[in-house]
Amino acid sequence: MLLGEQLVLVSGDADFVTLLNAARRAGVWTVVVSPFPSTEAALAVAADELIEPGNLAGQITGLIAPGDGEVATGRIIAQIHSAGQRVVVIDPWISDETIRLLAWSGPRVSLVLVTGPVPASARAEAAEMAKAGRNLAL
Repeated sequence: MLLGEQLVLVSGDADFVTLLNAARRAGVWTVVVSPFPSTEAALAVAADELIEPGNLAGQITGLIAPGDGEVATGRIIAQIHSAGQRVVVIDPWISDETIRLLAWSGPRVSLVLVTGPVPASARAEAAEMAKAGRNLAL
């Protein structure tokens, strides 16, 4: 296991138990962020750590409040820019803006997008990044 390698899943759905088990077998620390009433027991048991989202509100800076989109985007860019090995985005609805945010990562950082259908504009942005030599997997 690489120091600090972890999978953070924001879901309470037991459909992800197989994913968590595979990650744990690979030596990845697994964290589930889900509210107690909607977290299925099998998922909670499969995780190394379970976090109630309400407990994070006081700890996380940069939660997006109305009108704070630019500040939040700046913080996201800073996190992507500071990534050392890999950035993984799991989002069923990405756009070309998502691809542009990933462009702020370092040149040797592996980029992975797990998503639903990819709009043509996002595919075009991804193709441009690939032509520039970036490692981006959709």
